[in-house]
Amino acid sequence: MSSKSVPFGAHPLPVASIIGAVFVLDIITPVGLVEWILYLIPLLLAYRMPGGRPLLVVPAVCIVFMFTGLFFSPPGVPFVYGFINRVMGTFVLSGTAALLSVHKRAEEKLLLSERKYRTLVDSAREAIFVIDADTGIILDANKQAGYLTGLPLHQVIGLHQSYLYPPGQWGGLAALFSESLPRDSGLIRDRFILHADGRTIPVDISGSIIEVEGKKAVQYTFYDMSERKQGEEQKKQLEQQLIQAQKMESIGQLAGGVAHDFNNLLTTVLGYASLMPTVLHCPDQARAYLGEILRACERASDLTRSLLAFSRKQIIEPKPVNLNDIVKSTEKMLRRLIGEDIELKTLLSRETLPIMADRTQMGQVVMNLITNARDSMPGGGRLTIETGIFCADEQYLKKHLFMKPGRYAVLSVSDTGEGMDEKTKERIFEPFFTTKELGRGTGLGLSIVYGIVKQHEGYINVYSEPAKGTIFRIYLPLLAAEKECGEVRIEQMVPQSGSETILIAEDDAGVRLVLKEFLEEYGYRVIEAADGEEAVRLFEENRERVHLALIDVIMPKKNGREVFEEMRAAVPDVRVLFMSGYTADIISRNGVIESGFSFISKPVEPDKLLATIRTVLD
Repeated sequence: MSSKSVPFGAHPLPVASIIGAVFVLDIITPVGLVEWILYLIPLLLAYRMPGGRPLLVVPAVCIVFMFTGLFFSPPGVPFVYGFINRVMGTFVLSGTAALLSVHKRAEEKLLLSERKYRTLVDSAREAIFVIDADTGIILDANKQAGYLTGLPLHQVIGLHQSYLYPPGQWGGLAALFSESLPRDSGLIRDRFILHADGRTIPVDISGSIIEVEGKKAVQYTFYDMSERKQGEEQKKQLEQQLIQAQKMESIGQLAGGVAHDFNNLLTTVLGYASLMPTVLHCPDQARAYLGEILRACERASDLTRSLLAFSRKQIIEPKPVNLNDIVKSTEKMLRRLIGEDIELKTLLSRETLPIMADRTQMGQVVMNLITNARDSMPGGGRLTIETGIFCADEQYLKKHLFMKPGRYAVLSVSDTGEGMDEKTKERIFEPFFTTKELGRGTGLGLSIVYGIVKQHEGYINVYSEPAKGTIFRIYLPLLAAEKECGEVRIEQMVPQSGSETILIAEDDAGVRLVLKEFLEEYGYRVIEAADGEEAVRLFEENRERVHLALIDVIMPKKNGREVFEEMRAAVPDVRVLFMSGYTADIISRNGVIESGFSFISKPVEPDKLLATIRTVLD
């Protein structure tokens, strides 16, 4: 920036005073020595000479004039008087020249310093504004300030500083500035500056109090954060892609085990189903075979639900969940994942461990830690999962400064594998860092664990010894008050009959038939629809009779939401129960149905269906 510079030759050293001094000297000398005016010539020349040259030139010229004056002095003037006066004049002018030289050198240094400062400030990547502390008017700015605002500098200077910000932001910033400037409390982050084209640019702002021409001013520095913000957004997207890629990698490893389990379940179902005709004469034996078939179907249902929960792609959505439930829900898959040569031991806390977490991402944390432990035990070993409660008190926090005080749910995964040395342990959370051979791993698993835990405001502690094993402990803040955790489940599973009319909208004929026969068995009257359009038509024809619509979410011609909207338009208080092979949160997230509606997942458990129907109707 610039300060008020002094124009060349306008310094307070007055030329009139010097001229007056010359005439005074001439007056006190004998009359007629007006040649003193000649001595003004070297003085005026000195004003045009750079640096220290006046110190040499002025005395030399004065000496020449002095002897010239003596030679041409009129008769009657004593030689001594003329000589003394001229010597005195020479000293006066030489002294003046010396003062002038000092002043000019100082002025040149000031101008040079100002040019250097202006060059330095204009070359800065940050936008700098100097603002009057009392009026808020912009006094000066650098080139980058013009680029950031999109205005020429001459338009920026003179504006009130409130014009720099988007509408509505200045009030809060003014309070922040008045609070932070006196303490020099660093950056004010995540603000915006208004560009002339209407867009807002993210900035961080720092300020310092300075003095301009004796008045208090503030120098603000604006740091353009556009590139950083873009980088952060790209990083988030990359992290999500990496998480999804790692999920797919884990699912690939699971595929063989899952296929094996499904084949076993199908073998059980087909085997007992084929034996049923031979035992129809024996009700007890037939009932036992049916029980085995139902248990096999339940295991298959659990497996598909686990796969859906694990493989779905979603942004973090924290909800109150029980950490024990997360471990339980992944336990079956974990046993398939680790292999038969590794002993899996689960020790869950007897207490409920309510945490605010995204169930799917926390499930992936467990999966990644187990996968890492499995890979560290190529020859087999023991893998232990534990949960518990930990209280970080003052004594503990003195040694572990990174944690905040409070109560934590603890997830511990330990193995008896190869372990790690300190050098390896320092790098395990780096993306793409791996000690595995080429093709055995991406090096993303633990970095993803670290990212998810940090998103949940948790902490990770790692203890490892080479050849002895490793322990990962994850600390997640416990909820202050226990909230309802997990999905709501219908506790009443005793089959309940009814006599109402239910409209079933389901495109799969087999599912539609079994639901119809089952509901009719328990006293309900059923109207069937094979697609969305037929469901709407049948509802309009039977609106006085239909008490409940059981609607599949995904159907041809019209989906479940469209069917419901048309039904609600005709009967505002229509009661519906949605069903789908997808989980409720996936359906809700994709906008097919609204959250809060009654929903049941396929495969439908008959007792649960009956209980849910009664809940909706009653």
